[in-house]
Amino acid sequence: MIYRIAKEIGAYAATLKGRIDAVVLTGGMTRSPRLVRQLKSWIRHVAPRTMVFPGEEELKTLVSAVLRLRKGIEKEKTYA
Repeated sequence: MIYRIAKEIGAYAATLKGRIDAVVLTGGMTRSPRLVRQLKSWIRHVAPRTMVFPGEEELKTLVSAVLRLRKGIEKEKTYA
């Protein structure tokens, strides 16, 4: 599983042409120190920093972003 996560991070790094400031890890699985430690060993060359925010706040964050868009607080971003 760690190998597959690292592969996905590497794929995103390729699409960003290596211009990465940090890798951010979040979600319930990041509560496992073993998983985080092993994953960091696979991806340490991808970005200068790896930040870890354990927890299951993903859905709450997504809903918050959609509400900000609908209320006009933020504008939708389009990437070329």
